[in-house]
Amino acid sequence: MASRPGTRAGLSSTTTGLGQHFSSPHKARDKQKTQTHVSIPGRNNKRQRLLKQLEDLLNPMQQAKSGTAHDPAATTNPESDTAGGDDVPSESLGIVDGPEFEVSDDYYDVLETSTPTPTVKKSSPSSLFQNWKVVIPTLVETFLSYLTRTMGKPISTPPSTMSHCMQACKTKTSVVVCLYFDHFCSIPVYSCKCASPPQVLLHHRLFPTSPSQPRVAVSVELLAFYRSLFERSCDAVNALASALNSHYIRRGFRVSGRDGKSVQDPFRRSLGHAIQWFDVLQVEVERRIESILTRCCDRISHARISASTETLGMPEYVDQQTVRMQSPGTCAPLLMQRCPACFGGSVFGRPLAGGGNIHVATDGNFHHRHRHLAGDCPTFYDPVYFISKAQVDAVG
Repeated sequence: MASRPGTRAGLSSTTTGLGQHFSSPHKARDKQKTQTHVSIPGRNNKRQRLLKQLEDLLNPMQQAKSGTAHDPAATTNPESDTAGGDDVPSESLGIVDGPEFEVSDDYYDVLETSTPTPTVKKSSPSSLFQNWKVVIPTLVETFLSYLTRTMGKPISTPPSTMSHCMQACKTKTSVVVCLYFDHFCSIPVYSCKCASPPQVLLHHRLFPTSPSQPRVAVSVELLAFYRSLFERSCDAVNALASALNSHYIRRGFRVSGRDGKSVQDPFRRSLGHAIQWFDVLQVEVERRIESILTRCCDRISHARISASTETLGMPEYVDQQTVRMQSPGTCAPLLMQRCPACFGGSVFGRPLAGGGNIHVATDGNFHHRHRHLAGDCPTFYDPVYFISKAQVDAVG
């Protein structure tokens, strides 16, 4: 009989059938480990305790008659539990005990009851989300002012101190670690009633990582560069944090803790928060721009309609169905942007029996199902191109 090959590459090639089956060689077990008797400390007392509980479960009437006889707190003799009673012999169960360490029964009580239950603050993520939702609208004007001030100009040198007080207010000082393209530094930030810490930081081209008391801020140019990179590649927060830390170290800027040791991953969490909420700020700015453009277009269209109505005049009596069929109008701006050929018309009202004006086909996307095991988190973005579940349920 031919010997089995030691590797898959040693198999002989074949042109018919499946060939010879290859299986990995079995490694012999170490007898010194598998045949060594291990004595578990406290197993004998644990077995006696379980047998006692089993006896109480099998004889509930006897336990009720005995009253407090089985209560360990009412027993004056600590050896009375093992000296008397109708315990089931261990030999009848086929359990043989070896030499063990004697551990008291209270040892297991301590293990069962001394483990503290961790307290989870369920309201912390929701409160943080609400704080961000309140802060983001207050940063829109400051961000637009920053874009107007810096558009087409090179990046200026960061100042030694930061403030943006318009009045003679009482200031509050906080030191913030600022992350730039080529370095990071700690800068004192002076906030007051008329300028909150996030507004002061954004005025000096920095985005905070916390809504109320930020300790770390990220350069707006760095976040804008990451946003452009994300549009062309994928989400890479961990890669950016690691690359930024390596870039700082090569330039001689190293983050160390209070004990003087280097911090391995100092920017990942702060960068993640800044990237997420900077994107929310961008969405809020785009939403305001779209709303302003929509209102301007509506005013222009209403002015044209009123001018044409005054020029042509209205007849004394017009059928309501005729007005509904011939009245000009427009679709939603979002639909017109997605497909001008279908939704760019200006006359609507053709009945369904006549074919209608627009035929829309919708489809369900099962990739957007929510897993209950993942938990519920606040909604950061409103879906624009997806119909909500409440609207689908209302349609039936």
